[in-house]
Amino acid sequence: MPLIFRISAPKVRSSQLLGLLTVFLILIRSVGVLRASSPEAWEDFRKDVREKMDKAVKQKFGSYGLIVEPDGTESYGVAIATGTSVQDKKPLTVIGIYNKKTKKLEILEFPGITFGG
Repeated sequence: MPLIFRISAPKVRSSQLLGLLTVFLILIRSVGVLRASSPEAWEDFRKDVREKMDKAVKQKFGSYGLIVEPDGTESYGVAIATGTSVQDKKPLTVIGIYNKKTKKLEILEFPGITFGG
């Protein structure tokens, strides 16, 4: 025979429940606002990723396009440069991974590959 447990919840009036729910939602919302960065901080982040990526790749390309993913992940920013290699005149794509804590950019090269048109 299966065991059956009966749990009785405390009686809460709907007005109390609504009040608790409102407080809970306000707390969750305020935590989200505190964690969110200002528009200026996001612009500074994008500018730093773009400048570090540009510095890391400008001598690898004759001409190239550079895209910075606007927000990145929680821990990393991402940039992609694609164009023609200076060295062998072949397609080249470079992906930059930017550590948001250390502000260091590391790159990965993909010779022979370009994205877009």
